[in-house]
Amino acid sequence: METKHVNKHDGTTPQKPCAPPNSTSQDTARICGMLGLCVKAGKAVLGAPLVLQAIRSMQLRRRPQMVFLCSDASANTCKRIQNGCRTYDVPCHMLPLTGAQTAQAVGKSSMIMAVGITDSGMARTLYEKVFSENPDTHIS
Repeated sequence: METKHVNKHDGTTPQKPCAPPNSTSQDTARICGMLGLCVKAGKAVLGAPLVLQAIRSMQLRRRPQMVFLCSDASANTCKRIQNGCRTYDVPCHMLPLTGAQTAQAVGKSSMIMAVGITDSGMARTLYEKVFSENPDTHIS
């Protein structure tokens, strides 16, 4: 007998989040590698609440130079992050990764919906190497 996972809120079967159509496995591997490098260097802020706190921070070394949202982030999370980025003039981009893929890339066990890169050089490199071919990922 097959068991099926059913969403307890509305009784539907949950949909798997999908990556944007222009992302390939090579792009995904490149993004994961760059994010992992940023975390190992201590130049990343992980998680939506901490990213928002860092955006509002008065400490310039802690403030993200660029913010990335996961493709399966909720509408409320996207809105809060985008509003913070617009207010404090921080570029915000959508990653072609899910929260689980992002967490795996940075070595965490729980899903991560937002990543802030605090080093301008690393943020620029990540943007140029990965997102220069797909400019539609810019949000604010």
